[in-house]
Amino acid sequence: MRVALVTSGLPPYARTPVESHAAALASALAAGDVTVEVCAVRRLPGLPPLAQRREERDAYAVTWINVDAACPPDEHERADAFAAFLDRERPDVVHFDDVASIGLEAVLEVEGRGIPAVFTAHDWFAVSEQVRLLAPDSTPFTPDDRELEARMAVARAGLETDDPTDVVLDTELTPAVRNLLDTDPTPDAREAIRARLERKKAAFSVFAARFAATKHLARRLSATLGRAVDWRAPGVDLALFSAARPRRREGPLRLGYLGPLGRADGVHLLLEAFAALEPGAATLVLHGDTEERGHLGRLRARARELGVAWGGPFRTEDTARLLADVDVRVLPALWDGGVALGALEAQAAQRPVVAPRHEGLGDLVRDDVDGLLFEPGDVASLRAALERFVAEELPPERFELALRTPRDVRAEAREWLDTYAEVIEARARRRPSPDLPAHAVPFAERYDKLASLSTRDLLGQVLAGLEVLGGQM
Repeated sequence: MRVALVTSGLPPYARTPVESHAAALASALAAGDVTVEVCAVRRLPGLPPLAQRREERDAYAVTWINVDAACPPDEHERADAFAAFLDRERPDVVHFDDVASIGLEAVLEVEGRGIPAVFTAHDWFAVSEQVRLLAPDSTPFTPDDRELEARMAVARAGLETDDPTDVVLDTELTPAVRNLLDTDPTPDAREAIRARLERKKAAFSVFAARFAATKHLARRLSATLGRAVDWRAPGVDLALFSAARPRRREGPLRLGYLGPLGRADGVHLLLEAFAALEPGAATLVLHGDTEERGHLGRLRARARELGVAWGGPFRTEDTARLLADVDVRVLPALWDGGVALGALEAQAAQRPVVAPRHEGLGDLVRDDVDGLLFEPGDVASLRAALERFVAEELPPERFELALRTPRDVRAEAREWLDTYAEVIEARARRRPSPDLPAHAVPFAERYDKLASLSTRDLLGQVLAGLEVLGGQM
């Protein structure tokens, strides 16, 4: 079986929990005697727009499509590049772990070739242009509020910040920006939002199966799309965490953050909550990076003022080791994307978490059992949760026996392989079978087998055949 896994990025170029999980899943799938070709976008300096470069990894291969965030190509161009990938690799099934980065038209390219496809949602792209469901002022909204979404589209068109980002912080909300947020949407803005949602519904109807990484996301997407979206729990590479066991040291409580450092990730809230703790009662280390360079500089300066350790970018394979050096993992994000996977990593390392009370975390983090929950975006609530740990009212050791071990990514991969086989078989049953004379059947079977090969494998067979022919001549 040839599987094409489409994701937003992979380590070491992108290090969010979602992208780290995609890499772990690709490796686990390949271990099941499956050929895995990952397709992702990233900036490839020195190459023309939409150029493709293939990278061989230990268990799978990655085709990078050159996309510069500063000057992104339109959906037609991205779809054409993805179509070239499909024609070259000829997968039996395509698994979209992300659609936003490659575009809706890429889904239609898959359907046009008769390839079955499945989808996993980690964010709200299927039902909103704002994948985080955050307004420009970083306040959350519901996915069915089309009027608000149209108003936000008008506001974003006039926003000017020093970083390419979807949200701005309170300190950046000038009177001009506040006026933009109160601007009534034009009829054209309302129509654009409505038309875009209809396009999404049409594109997502193409998938033979749809899944979401949390139960909450599955429920809301099902209701808004009008099509079934099932929950499938993501797995964790437990082998990486086997050495990460609780090691409480004498001295201050060790708090740690690992992940992206953008505005929506809430690290600025963590720094302010940490600043309010009793001096010397705890330490804090930050590991991560972001493309929002101005915001990153401000975070780093504030961390320096507070004596917070700055770990910088980290490798995915170092996650377990870094978690072994903290007592509590803090997940302060303003939205729930990636937080669930971060909580699963902490559970695999047997570390309690301090996390926002997002609905998507309700089935993963039990308040006062797996860690402590605080009100999203509320510095005082976050500080109160940290203080409970700092005051030893809740020593981290108390959580050790209660923490659940997440399922292994290899078990998740086996479930996906069953799903792939089902959708491939279902598509084959719907494909008309030509009524051929008996003498033509072997030729047709041979043709089908060759037609299923990737361009690379087909060329390899041609070269091998030419070598044999040369020897005979």
